[in-house]
Amino acid sequence: MSSQDMDNPWLAWAMTQESQMTVSGTLNTGNEYRNIWVYAELRAGFLAPETRQVFNKARELGDLLGARVQAVLFGGEESHAKDLIAYGADTVLWSQHAQLLSPLVELATQALGQLVETYKPEILLFGGTRLAEDLAPRLAARLATGYIADATDLELDDAERLLRVTRSTFGGKIQTVSVIAERKPQVALVRGGSFREADYDRFRAGEIVAVDVQLDETDATARLLETRASEGVDLENARIVVCGGKGVGKENWHLVEQLAEALGGELAGTKGAVAAGCIDASRQVGLAGKKVKPELYVGVGLSGSLDHQDGIAGARTLVAVNKDREAPLMALADYALVGDLAEILPSWIKSLRERQGKREPVATR
Repeated sequence: MSSQDMDNPWLAWAMTQESQMTVSGTLNTGNEYRNIWVYAELRAGFLAPETRQVFNKARELGDLLGARVQAVLFGGEESHAKDLIAYGADTVLWSQHAQLLSPLVELATQALGQLVETYKPEILLFGGTRLAEDLAPRLAARLATGYIADATDLELDDAERLLRVTRSTFGGKIQTVSVIAERKPQVALVRGGSFREADYDRFRAGEIVAVDVQLDETDATARLLETRASEGVDLENARIVVCGGKGVGKENWHLVEQLAEALGGELAGTKGAVAAGCIDASRQVGLAGKKVKPELYVGVGLSGSLDHQDGIAGARTLVAVNKDREAPLMALADYALVGDLAEILPSWIKSLRERQGKREPVATR
């Protein structure tokens, strides 16, 4: 720092704070389980939204418990580790093992298991990503501890140092609260969108600690051959989702596609629509597919089974189109359109296009 910089008190303070972010710190190496861990994921070169959301609650729990909040990062750059500190981590356990740069779930389970067994966190939290949905239960099984999935809220019994995990079941009709009382660490996976993202403070002080793990690629039964970027917006983070069900049929599926385009939303389908060959399984919404939390969700030609309701529980406004007014989704919808979708959708699409100043496509025979 130059003498001129030192003359600027604010700049001198800021640079001092930022320099503290790379100081190696002390990890728990005792026999007792301490601290709160968050498994951090990267997506397209950035911290995954689900990771940033979990940090909001982890920081709150850490302050109540008097525990350090620590992140575990596999791969990535030093800038990612610093971002984790800015989002609330006191310490980042960072491994750059070659086999973890694009982690397979089996190798990630081994690596994370080794770190947990060495440093003993009492609470381990995951954001609700596809990788974490496979990784978290595998890790819990390896550690012989309890695991609670799909958490919508986290509270703390600080007297017993127990995490109270709220889950939404049966399409949001029942809320349950569970604890892992007998085992440590307490492992929970948080449903995406349950919390807002943590605030970013680039001047937070923290520690980045390089950690070693012992892995052998022959331990993995699968190999990563290629990665491909998905087309469009990630369905789980889309602002608008238009979902077609089996009742749409292939003959009318183009109407669902046109409605999604006219609304500027992402196209999705139910398990039945996937089975009927209307849409790829990667776009399936439901308990066995993806869980979405859009501002607007439009369900066309689908009944709304409990499986599907679980996948759309985070939607803010729900519109249902179905000729069966008794379909479960119609009762849940904020707006229910009763009638033949082949009549309702064309007029809706036309109205949207007119408002956007677009012409109707020329019909072909």
